[in-house]
Amino acid sequence: GVEVVVGVVVGVEVVVGVEVEVEVVVKKYLNLTQKKGGER
Repeated sequence: GVEVVVGVVVGVEVVVGVEVEVEVVVKKYLNLTQKKGGER
């Protein structure tokens, strides 16, 4: 029981970490597209 709960918590932390990484990538991508748009 406890091991399962710990596993779920760790899984949630991993998912949150992935979401943070995705946010960083999206922000970088948006910054690049904004720079390209500003050059035109």
